[in-house]
Amino acid sequence: MNIEELTKTQIILLTLLVSFVTSIATGIVTVTLLEQAPPVVTQTVNRVVQNTIEKAIPQEGGKTIETVIIKEEDLVVDAVGQSAKSLVAIRDYANSQEGAFLGVGFFASKDGLVFIDGALVNESGQYVVLSNGVSYPAEVATKNEKGFAILKILPVKNEQGNSKSFSSAVFTNTAILKVGQTLVSPSSPDGISLNVAKGTISRIQEATDASGVITDIDLLMNLGKASSGAPLLDTEGSVIGIVLVRDGEPNVVLARDLKTALQSIATQRE
Repeated sequence: MNIEELTKTQIILLTLLVSFVTSIATGIVTVTLLEQAPPVVTQTVNRVVQNTIEKAIPQEGGKTIETVIIKEEDLVVDAVGQSAKSLVAIRDYANSQEGAFLGVGFFASKDGLVFIDGALVNESGQYVVLSNGVSYPAEVATKNEKGFAILKILPVKNEQGNSKSFSSAVFTNTAILKVGQTLVSPSSPDGISLNVAKGTISRIQEATDASGVITDIDLLMNLGKASSGAPLLDTEGSVIGIVLVRDGEPNVVLARDLKTALQSIATQRE
Protein backbone atom coordinates (compact mmCIF):
# COMPACT_ATOMS: atom_id res chain seq x y z
CA MET A 1 0.00 0.00 0.00
CA ASN A 2 1.40 3.36 -1.06
CA ILE A 3 0.72 6.03 1.55
CA GLU A 4 0.68 8.66 -1.19
CA GLU A 5 -2.44 7.01 -2.61
CA LEU A 6 -4.42 7.41 0.66
CA THR A 7 -7.20 9.92 0.86
CA LYS A 8 -7.29 12.64 3.52
CA THR A 9 -9.89 10.66 5.48
CA GLN A 10 -7.74 7.52 5.43
CA ILE A 11 -4.66 9.48 6.58
CA ILE A 12 -6.63 10.91 9.52
CA LEU A 13 -7.91 7.46 10.51
CA LEU A 14 -4.39 6.01 10.24
CA THR A 15 -3.03 8.79 12.48
CA LEU A 16 -5.72 8.12 15.09
CA LEU A 17 -4.95 4.39 15.01
CA VAL A 18 -1.22 4.96 15.55
CA SER A 19 -1.91 7.38 18.43
CA PHE A 20 -4.29 4.89 20.05
CA VAL A 21 -1.81 2.00 19.82
CA THR A 22 1.01 4.22 21.16
CA SER A 23 -1.05 5.35 24.17
CA ILE A 24 -1.94 1.75 25.06
CA ALA A 25 1.69 0.68 24.81
CA THR A 26 2.76 3.61 27.00
CA GLY A 27 0.17 2.69 29.64
CA ILE A 28 1.26 -0.94 29.72
CA VAL A 29 4.94 0.01 30.08
CA THR A 30 4.13 2.53 32.85
CA VAL A 31 2.07 0.03 34.87
CA THR A 32 4.77 -2.62 34.49
CA LEU A 33 7.50 -0.26 35.70
CA LEU A 34 5.41 0.83 38.73
CA GLU A 35 4.74 -2.79 39.69
CA GLN A 36 8.47 -3.52 39.62
CA ALA A 37 9.48 -0.30 41.39
CA PRO A 38 10.37 -0.25 45.13
CA PRO A 39 7.49 0.67 47.51
CA VAL A 40 9.06 4.06 48.31
CA VAL A 41 8.82 5.08 44.64
CA THR A 42 5.17 4.10 44.31
CA GLN A 43 4.32 5.84 47.58
CA THR A 44 5.89 9.03 46.26
CA VAL A 45 3.90 8.79 43.01
CA ASN A 46 0.68 8.18 44.95
CA ARG A 47 1.30 11.19 47.20
CA VAL A 48 1.83 13.44 44.18
CA VAL A 49 -1.43 12.22 42.66
CA GLN A 50 -3.39 12.44 45.90
CA ASN A 51 -2.12 15.91 46.75
CA THR A 52 -3.12 17.43 43.40
CA ILE A 53 -6.39 19.18 44.08
CA GLU A 54 -8.64 20.79 41.52
CA LYS A 55 -10.19 23.97 42.88
CA ALA A 56 -13.12 25.51 41.00
CA ILE A 57 -13.07 29.31 40.81
CA PRO A 58 -16.48 30.69 39.76
CA GLN A 59 -16.26 33.31 37.03
CA GLU A 60 -18.82 35.17 35.01
CA GLY A 61 -20.08 32.94 32.20
CA GLY A 62 -18.54 29.73 33.57
CA LYS A 63 -15.77 28.50 35.78
CA THR A 64 -12.02 28.04 35.54
CA ILE A 65 -10.27 25.01 37.00
CA GLU A 66 -7.05 25.88 38.83
CA THR A 67 -4.71 23.03 39.74
CA VAL A 68 -3.09 23.53 43.16
CA ILE A 69 -0.12 21.34 44.12
CA ILE A 70 0.18 20.77 47.87
CA LYS A 71 3.79 20.05 48.78
CA GLU A 72 4.63 17.38 51.35
CA GLU A 73 6.67 20.01 53.20
CA ASP A 74 3.49 22.04 53.74
CA LEU A 75 1.68 18.97 55.09
CA VAL A 76 4.50 18.30 57.57
CA VAL A 77 4.51 21.92 58.78
CA ASP A 78 0.72 21.79 59.29
CA ALA A 79 0.95 18.45 61.12
CA VAL A 80 3.55 19.79 63.55
CA GLY A 81 1.55 22.98 64.06
CA GLN A 82 -1.61 21.04 64.91
CA SER A 83 0.19 18.92 67.51
CA ALA A 84 2.30 21.66 69.10
CA LYS A 85 -0.11 22.49 71.95
CA SER A 86 -0.39 18.84 72.98
CA LEU A 87 3.38 18.42 73.49
CA VAL A 88 4.83 18.53 77.02
CA ALA A 89 8.05 18.12 78.98
CA ILE A 90 8.29 16.23 82.30
CA ARG A 91 10.41 17.17 85.31
CA ASP A 92 10.87 15.32 88.63
CA TYR A 93 11.25 17.32 91.87
CA ALA A 94 11.66 14.31 94.19
CA ASN A 95 15.42 14.81 94.65
CA SER A 96 15.96 18.35 93.44
CA GLN A 97 14.40 21.74 94.13
CA GLU A 98 15.23 22.78 90.56
CA GLY A 99 13.63 19.65 89.17
CA ALA A 100 15.42 17.08 87.00
CA PHE A 101 14.38 16.87 83.35
CA LEU A 102 12.97 13.40 82.65
CA GLY A 103 11.73 13.47 79.09
CA VAL A 104 8.96 14.46 76.73
CA GLY A 105 5.36 13.38 76.29
CA PHE A 106 1.99 14.50 74.94
CA PHE A 107 -1.57 15.03 76.13
CA ALA A 108 -3.84 12.04 75.57
CA SER A 109 -7.07 13.62 76.80
CA LYS A 110 -8.57 17.04 77.49
CA ASP A 111 -8.78 16.31 81.23
CA GLY A 112 -4.99 16.06 81.61
CA LEU A 113 -3.83 12.51 80.90
CA VAL A 114 -0.28 12.51 79.51
CA PHE A 115 1.61 9.75 77.68
CA ILE A 116 5.28 9.35 78.60
CA ASP A 117 8.03 6.72 78.45
CA GLY A 118 7.26 4.33 81.32
CA ALA A 119 10.97 3.70 81.97
CA LEU A 120 11.32 7.28 83.24
CA VAL A 121 8.76 7.30 86.04
CA ASN A 122 7.99 5.47 89.29
CA GLU A 123 5.46 5.75 92.09
CA SER A 124 7.74 7.86 94.33
CA GLY A 125 8.39 10.68 91.86
CA GLN A 126 7.16 14.24 92.28
CA TYR A 127 6.31 15.11 88.69
CA VAL A 128 5.53 18.38 86.95
CA VAL A 129 4.23 18.63 83.41
CA LEU A 130 5.43 21.68 81.44
CA SER A 131 3.04 22.80 78.73
CA ASN A 132 3.26 26.07 76.79
CA GLY A 133 5.35 27.64 79.56
CA VAL A 134 3.02 26.59 82.41
CA SER A 135 3.80 23.97 85.08
CA TYR A 136 1.21 21.44 86.31
CA PRO A 137 1.76 18.94 89.18
CA ALA A 138 1.05 15.36 88.11
CA GLU A 139 1.07 11.79 89.38
CA VAL A 140 1.41 8.36 87.78
CA ALA A 141 -1.99 7.03 86.71
CA THR A 142 -0.73 3.75 85.23
CA LYS A 143 2.31 1.98 83.80
CA ASN A 144 1.65 -0.28 80.82
CA GLU A 145 3.41 -3.55 79.97
CA LYS A 146 4.05 -2.16 76.48
CA GLY A 147 6.57 0.27 78.01
CA PHE A 148 4.68 3.54 78.24
CA ALA A 149 3.09 5.26 81.24
CA ILE A 150 0.23 7.70 81.73
CA LEU A 151 0.51 10.67 84.06
CA LYS A 152 -2.54 12.42 85.45
CA ILE A 153 -2.38 16.18 86.02
CA LEU A 154 -3.80 17.06 89.43
CA PRO A 155 -7.10 19.01 89.32
CA VAL A 156 -6.65 22.50 87.87
CA LYS A 157 -9.23 25.28 87.65
CA ASN A 158 -9.30 27.97 84.97
CA GLU A 159 -10.08 31.65 85.55
CA GLN A 160 -13.81 30.93 85.55
CA GLY A 161 -13.42 28.26 88.24
CA ASN A 162 -14.06 25.38 85.86
CA SER A 163 -11.81 22.37 85.31
CA LYS A 164 -9.08 23.26 82.81
CA SER A 165 -9.25 21.63 79.38
CA PHE A 166 -6.04 20.69 77.59
CA SER A 167 -5.26 20.32 73.87
CA SER A 168 -5.14 16.56 73.37
CA ALA A 169 -3.79 14.53 70.47
CA VAL A 170 -6.02 12.91 67.84
CA PHE A 171 -5.41 9.23 67.04
CA THR A 172 -5.40 7.77 63.54
CA ASN A 173 -6.47 4.42 62.12
CA THR A 174 -3.23 2.41 61.94
CA ALA A 175 -4.84 -0.10 59.56
CA ILE A 176 -4.15 2.30 56.66
CA LEU A 177 -0.40 2.62 57.25
CA LYS A 178 1.83 1.94 54.23
CA VAL A 179 5.53 1.19 53.71
CA GLY A 180 7.23 4.38 52.52
CA GLN A 181 4.67 6.64 54.25
CA THR A 182 6.07 9.89 55.63
CA LEU A 183 5.91 10.35 59.40
CA VAL A 184 7.08 13.04 61.82
CA SER A 185 7.88 13.00 65.53
CA PRO A 186 7.74 16.41 67.25
CA SER A 187 8.79 16.96 70.86
CA SER A 188 9.11 19.86 73.29
CA PRO A 189 12.07 19.40 75.66
CA ASP A 190 11.23 22.53 77.66
CA GLY A 191 7.47 22.75 77.15
CA ILE A 192 7.91 25.72 74.79
CA SER A 193 10.32 25.08 71.90
CA LEU A 194 9.93 22.35 69.25
CA ASN A 195 12.21 19.61 67.94
CA VAL A 196 11.03 17.65 64.91
CA ALA A 197 12.30 14.42 63.34
CA LYS A 198 11.06 13.28 59.92
CA GLY A 199 11.27 9.86 58.26
CA THR A 200 9.34 7.00 56.68
CA ILE A 201 7.96 3.56 57.49
CA SER A 202 10.47 0.94 56.33
CA ARG A 203 8.60 -2.22 57.39
CA ILE A 204 5.12 -3.22 58.51
CA GLN A 205 4.39 -6.40 60.45
CA GLU A 206 0.89 -7.83 60.42
CA ALA A 207 -0.74 -10.38 62.71
CA THR A 208 -0.29 -13.99 61.65
CA ASP A 209 -4.03 -14.67 61.84
CA ALA A 210 -6.63 -13.74 59.23
CA SER A 211 -7.29 -10.33 60.82
CA GLY A 212 -4.35 -8.67 59.08
CA VAL A 213 -4.01 -6.21 61.99
CA ILE A 214 -0.76 -4.21 61.93
CA THR A 215 1.17 -5.15 65.06
CA ASP A 216 4.50 -3.36 64.55
CA ILE A 217 6.34 -0.96 62.26
CA ASP A 218 10.00 -0.10 61.67
CA LEU A 219 11.16 3.45 60.94
CA LEU A 220 13.79 5.15 58.84
CA MET A 221 14.07 8.12 61.18
CA ASN A 222 16.81 9.68 63.28
CA LEU A 223 15.41 9.41 66.81
CA GLY A 224 17.64 9.67 69.88
CA LYS A 225 16.99 9.10 73.57
CA ALA A 226 15.59 12.64 73.93
CA SER A 227 12.70 11.65 71.62
CA SER A 228 11.52 8.79 73.84
CA GLY A 229 7.94 9.55 74.83
CA ALA A 230 7.24 11.77 71.81
CA PRO A 231 4.24 11.14 69.55
CA LEU A 232 4.62 9.70 66.05
CA LEU A 233 2.37 11.53 63.58
CA ASP A 234 1.17 11.14 60.01
CA THR A 235 1.12 14.16 57.68
CA GLU A 236 -2.40 15.01 58.82
CA GLY A 237 -1.20 15.54 62.39
CA SER A 238 -2.88 12.41 63.81
CA VAL A 239 -1.07 10.17 66.30
CA ILE A 240 0.12 6.80 64.98
CA GLY A 241 1.80 5.84 68.25
CA ILE A 242 4.35 6.75 70.89
CA VAL A 243 8.12 6.54 70.35
CA LEU A 244 10.06 4.53 72.95
CA VAL A 245 13.84 4.45 72.51
CA ARG A 246 15.48 1.29 73.86
CA ASP A 247 19.24 0.60 73.54
CA GLY A 248 19.51 3.44 71.03
CA GLU A 249 16.80 2.02 68.77
CA PRO A 250 13.34 3.60 68.34
CA ASN A 251 10.33 1.37 68.97
CA VAL A 252 6.71 2.32 68.38
CA VAL A 253 3.68 1.40 70.47
CA LEU A 254 0.78 1.88 68.08
CA ALA A 255 -2.33 3.98 68.69
CA ARG A 256 -4.52 0.91 69.18
CA ASP A 257 -2.68 0.01 72.40
CA LEU A 258 -2.69 3.62 73.59
CA LYS A 259 -6.45 3.91 73.14
CA THR A 260 -6.97 0.61 74.99
CA ALA A 261 -5.03 2.00 77.98
CA LEU A 262 -7.13 5.17 77.99
CA GLN A 263 -10.34 3.13 77.87
CA SER A 264 -9.13 1.09 80.85
CA ILE A 265 -8.60 4.25 82.90
CA ALA A 266 -12.03 5.56 81.87
CA THR A 267 -13.62 2.27 83.01
CA GLN A 268 -11.88 2.48 86.40
CA ARG A 269 -13.29 5.97 86.93
CA GLU A 270 -16.88 4.80 86.38
